[in-house]
Amino acid sequence: MDLRLDLEDVSFVKTLIQGCNVECGALLGELDLPGDCLEPGGTYRVSFADYVRILRRLVEVSGDETCTGSARRILVGTTPFLLGGVSKNTTLREAFQRLADGYNFAHGGSYNRVQASSNRLIYIVDDTDFPYSHADFSRDRHPFIESILVSLHGLFGRLAGQSLADRVLRVTTRRPADDPRGSFLKFWHAPVQRGAEYYSIQYDGRIADWPVQPIDEAAYLSIFDAATGLLDDNTEAASGGDYWTRRTGQLITSGAAIQSEAVAASLGLSPATLRRRLAGEGANFRSLRAGALNARARRLLALGEPAHKVAAALGFADLRSFSRAFKGWNRVTPTAFQAGPGTAQE
Repeated sequence: MDLRLDLEDVSFVKTLIQGCNVECGALLGELDLPGDCLEPGGTYRVSFADYVRILRRLVEVSGDETCTGSARRILVGTTPFLLGGVSKNTTLREAFQRLADGYNFAHGGSYNRVQASSNRLIYIVDDTDFPYSHADFSRDRHPFIESILVSLHGLFGRLAGQSLADRVLRVTTRRPADDPRGSFLKFWHAPVQRGAEYYSIQYDGRIADWPVQPIDEAAYLSIFDAATGLLDDNTEAASGGDYWTRRTGQLITSGAAIQSEAVAASLGLSPATLRRRLAGEGANFRSLRAGALNARARRLLALGEPAHKVAAALGFADLRSFSRAFKGWNRVTPTAFQAGPGTAQE
């Protein structure tokens, strides 16, 4: 499934097309898109994939990775060049910083930066005083930069060698808090903060020291190519589903967090917000915690871990309280479970 974009979130593309000295209808026809798809009254809603195709064509036509959105052009090949300098032994934090430094050099200002702590790895885009090439574009910049965040996220996932969808804790945008629009914001699993000081993607800090995986930098004409294929992995959040239920269970089962406060913090939420999100999916923390702890207990016991160590790993005060809980979940004691798997109910 592909994300369909609201007209107000793609209307700025007409400004980019004009800046590239291209006839809008001809370019859209070349891409087999309706000539009125960027106009009020058009019946076709542009998809995320359509949007990426349009911008890629504009990059090719203009020779500029910003599609003339910036008064200071970024030559085609800048992103591949930056990626080519990221070695296999580089960590994600170092790769983030190299990309930020490279884009800042190309733009002639400190518009990208990275913040790293034990809890979060944050890539920030701050367009304060950015040299936009068109006044109209400057006013309508929010969807453009929000789409860049999605593209950066895709690039970071390629560098990590896996999807980072479940590692995003929060996304921020400078779009006003009272502006309900934002088609690209529907992409994210994580909470989105509007009216923020800057645009950012905030990841779980534990990914900072992950090694970068080799990628084919020649596959990237610009940053927008990194978004290709992302929607297949990330549309669940936009369409609802059981995302918060699954993430809560995963955190508890993995041992990363057990108490509601710790789980909520790991997801970038308050405990009250987590309760509301779970309730919206027909779940509650107490039941999820019991199920996740039971799954982890059974796995550890099946591996031969002593019951008292399993109790400690799961956060129980003592073996007795763990045994009582385990028997309530499985109708057998931990000792009986280890003695014969056939005695435990699945």
